[in-house]
Amino acid sequence: PGAVDKGMIAEIKPNGTDKVRAYSIDLKDYVEFGLNEEDAPKASWARYIFGVCREMIKRGVNVKGFDTAFAGDVPLGAGMSSSAALESTYAYAINDLFGDNKIDKFELAKIGQATEHNYCGVNCGIMDQFASVFGKAGSLIRLDCRSLEYQYFPFKPEGYRLVLVDSVVKHELASSAYNKRFYVIVQWKCCRKLKLTSAKKITCAQNMSSKKSNVYLMFVMHWKEVIMKLSARKCMKHTMA
Repeated sequence: PGAVDKGMIAEIKPNGTDKVRAYSIDLKDYVEFGLNEEDAPKASWARYIFGVCREMIKRGVNVKGFDTAFAGDVPLGAGMSSSAALESTYAYAINDLFGDNKIDKFELAKIGQATEHNYCGVNCGIMDQFASVFGKAGSLIRLDCRSLEYQYFPFKPEGYRLVLVDSVVKHELASSAYNKRFYVIVQWKCCRKLKLTSAKKITCAQNMSSKKSNVYLMFVMHWKEVIMKLSARKCMKHTMA
C-alpha cells in the first residue's frame, strides 16, 4: 500500500458531557450518541467514530463527550479506504485530546481494524488502516499483515503517471461479499487443520467444537453439510454408471 493525496480533517473539542455530537459535512448528517456499549448509533458513518471511542476506552483512554465535524476528499464507497481514513483521523484526535498520545501508531492502526470488526460488521485485515497511519509521500510500503513488519520503498515514477479511476459505483464491505470470502477462507483453514475428509470425522470435530466458540461450531456444521452433499453426488454417479 501507499499514501495518496486525499484525506480527511476533523474539528473536535470537549463539550463537558458524556455525549458525542458529530456532524458529517459531506453527508450533511448529524448524530448524537453516548459512550457506552449500548449507545451505538444507527448511522453507518457514525459507527466508525463510536467504534474508535469504544476501542480507545478499552485501552484505558478516558474518553469524554465531544463536539466534532469532519469532511474530506477521499471518495466514499469507492475502494479508497475512506473508512480507514475516518478511523485514523479520530484515533489520532482522541489519542491527543484524551490520551496524552500514549497509544502508539501500531495500536492506532489496530484500533481502526477492531472498529471494523466489532462495530461495523467488516472482518477486514489491517492493510488499509496501516497505510493510513504509516503512509508517507513518495513511498510504498511492503507490509507483512501477520507480524506488522514493514519497509518503505521509494516510488517516484518518472515519465509515468499512476491513475486511480473512480467508477462512481458505491459499495460497503459490510453488505458486500467480503465477509463471505473471509468466512470461506477461515472454513478452509479449519478443515485443513483438522484434516476433515468425511462426514464421520466432522461429527467428531463437532463434538470437539462444543468446547469452543459458536463460530467454530458454525464452520464445522457447514462443512459437514458440504461433504455429505458431495458424498451423495458421488453415490448418484456410481448408481447411474
